[in-house]
Amino acid sequence: MKNKKINKGAFIGVVGFNSSIGLGALIVLYAILACLWVITLLCIACPAIMIFAGVIHLQTVTAIRIFISVLVCSGGVELAPITLKLTHHLINLTKQYLNLSKKMFYS
Repeated sequence: MKNKKINKGAFIGVVGFNSSIGLGALIVLYAILACLWVITLLCIACPAIMIFAGVIHLQTVTAIRIFISVLVCSGGVELAPITLKLTHHLINLTKQYLNLSKKMFYS
């Protein structure tokens, strides 16, 4: 295996760009994805939360509330595959970005 020389100018540029702009964008995207997961899981758990609130007498359980919680749960179930697909896509995008940055060191 031959030794590759690191291009110092590219190294400074890639590190500077990644630490200033790339890292900020990555943090924002992963934060949005985490919020999407929280929303999805809370929607799926909505009927259980509603039943628990009824058991400890925080609210009264009515037929319309049960119906609405089941609708919200079905929305969460529909949102779960989309969120999973976005998660895989963002992870693959991050891997590609890191590989591209690594290649730039040796250009």
